Amino acid sequence: MNTGFADAWKRGMSAFFNRIASVSRPLLIIVLVGIIVRLIVGFFATYTFDIYHWGVIVSNINSGHGLYELDGYYYTPPWGYILGTISTVGEFFGFDNIGERVTDALMTEQYGWHFTATLTTMPFIILMKIPLLLCDLAVAYVIRWIVIERCNDIKKGNIAFALWFLCPLTIVAGGVSVMFDTFTVLMLLLCIVFMMQDRGFLAGTMFSLAVLMKFFPAFLVFVLIAYILKKHKDNGLATRKLVETMTGAAVMFLIVMLPQIINGELSEAFSFLTSRASSGMGAGLGVIERYGSVLAYVIFAVVSVLLAFRMYKCDSGHDLNDTLMFVLLLNVTILFLYPSTPQYMLLILPFLIYHAVVRDWNITLAGSVLVIGAVIFALASNFTLLLSLSEFTGIVDMASLMSTIDLFQSDVLGLSPMAWIFYVGGALQYVGTLLVLLHVCKPFLKKKNTETESRDTQHAN
Repeated sequence: MNTGFADAWKRGMSAFFNRIASVSRPLLIIVLVGIIVRLIVGFFATYTFDIYHWGVIVSNINSGHGLYELDGYYYTPPWGYILGTISTVGEFFGFDNIGERVTDALMTEQYGWHFTATLTTMPFIILMKIPLLLCDLAVAYVIRWIVIERCNDIKKGNIAFALWFLCPLTIVAGGVSVMFDTFTVLMLLLCIVFMMQDRGFLAGTMFSLAVLMKFFPAFLVFVLIAYILKKHKDNGLATRKLVETMTGAAVMFLIVMLPQIINGELSEAFSFLTSRASSGMGAGLGVIERYGSVLAYVIFAVVSVLLAFRMYKCDSGHDLNDTLMFVLLLNVTILFLYPSTPQYMLLILPFLIYHAVVRDWNITLAGSVLVIGAVIFALASNFTLLLSLSEFTGIVDMASLMSTIDLFQSDVLGLSPMAWIFYVGGALQYVGTLLVLLHVCKPFLKKKNTETESRDTQHAN
């Protein structure tokens, strides 16, 4: 990457966020801007497919059925419990109409993408997006706490807060895609905070919730175990603290899963594991398509073990909390070398932000490529994002909207415009992931090259 451009980028981004962090009451301004942007974006644009499924689940709950009694819910229970809470709030405010089958939008279902003509109403859309907004706010606060704890610098903490809460990807993931990965991020970060505070039981409970919300944090368990063992290596408390943390995780697992255990629905609660493994890459690759996910995740588990071992053996002179955040960034980035959907990238962002603010601001260039690609990827559904707005407010004419949507399915150089957006966004996201990994690994590569050159010089002499 061009050094001059990278330096200019560093100066520009640093000056921008330093200006935000140095104004009077910076957090208030950041929060207000982030909320206003989310409310505007969230009012106009909604990815209909996923929120349609949330509407189905809420309808099932409203009809007196559990999460797994009717088809529609394919996750472990925590997100279902949140949907149940949203259902209760909706009933309290009289939001009875969750969605409707819209005949004018039926044409979208013939395109072969994940489109649906069953559109959720505006009150339900807003009701779904508010908890995600509040969770984003909580994540920003926790990231800020971790940075301040490390640097004792409120200004840097405010910059970290802004980098999360004003990040286009966090805004789009919750405000447009209506995906709940931000809850996974919050639980994982709380787990890390409690580990830093040496509160093992609470750390275990948060880790269990993070894994049950989305499975990816499970791959970080080896690094977290290595952190506990290394932190208490010299005081003889390593085994005790590890057992304490594992007990917290087990207790929370039992609390969350108890209804499913009693109802004999444990296999249904974990059906996403088998469906994910069997879905593969979706590219018509035969055996690779079927078992590619399993092979990839086995490899990532092995890599996670190696990273944990490396962390345990590293120089004790390093700040252990700082090392933990660095290794977790490396671990999560490697995990998402397997092509992932945009909302999954939220798991990288806290560690990327920490690295930028605490260690090396230059990583924001690679991170920006990742974020821009993920946002383009997430918005590939183009004007279908306005379907609910058109149907339930009339702000956009449905006939004109459908014509524009159809235009995005026409042929341009062998692909539709939507496909071009989809693939370009996905490619940029992947390139950004590789650039982040390259940036993180660059010191090791330089060190190895220096050692090689030194040996070659010694041989020459």
